[in-house]
Amino acid sequence: MSLRDAQRGLGALLELDIQIDRRRQQIAALDPGTTLAARYKVSKPQADTLRAEANTLAAVQKDAELTLAGIDAKVKAANDKLYSGKVTSPRELEDLQAGIDALGRQKATLEDELLVHMEAAATADTAAKAAELDVAKITRAYRTLKDTNTKREAELLAEIKSMEPMRKPLVAMITDKAILKQYELIRERKGGAGASFMTWDRTCTACGMMVNGTTVNAVTDGLVLATCEHCSRILLPG
Repeated sequence: MSLRDAQRGLGALLELDIQIDRRRQQIAALDPGTTLAARYKVSKPQADTLRAEANTLAAVQKDAELTLAGIDAKVKAANDKLYSGKVTSPRELEDLQAGIDALGRQKATLEDELLVHMEAAATADTAAKAAELDVAKITRAYRTLKDTNTKREAELLAEIKSMEPMRKPLVAMITDKAILKQYELIRERKGGAGASFMTWDRTCTACGMMVNGTTVNAVTDGLVLATCEHCSRILLPG
């Protein structure tokens, strides 16, 4: 097998391997969701803390409402007794009225406090809901990303699987097994293409570096198997 034939055979194999490698690179480049996971790790505890604070303030508000309801019950009971006609003693009637007045003042104070509690609870609940909404959005985005990645990875793997059998006949065409072995070893070591095309302006398409004149002549003449002095891949005429 002439070197020129080996170059052509390697060129065909390289074209296929580039397509396979491109899909593997696309799989490796799929966003694993690291940014979203990091946001969730920060946002979820914050949302939980805000919800706990909102629940505490809601409980304080509830206690204040129950206390106020108790005062209202006492006022009603006192008024019922005052106007029932069953109490006739002026002193007892006076004491009942004084008690009702004291309960009224206590009620006014509790109502003011309740307004403060209600405002604090509402503000805390709004903040908690906003934080929980953010967590829900992050969760949905992460799940969507994972679903999209899973689908895309399956598509790429299916394409790779359909391409891999195409290597066998291309490999069989290269009868110079020493050259083939060198290609495969470079491919394994580089984790990608074992060869590269040289462009018209003497550039290696794999590393983007310019090839020296001696190497250029070796590649174009097809007399000696040449490699790029920068990336060590086998150079093929473009």
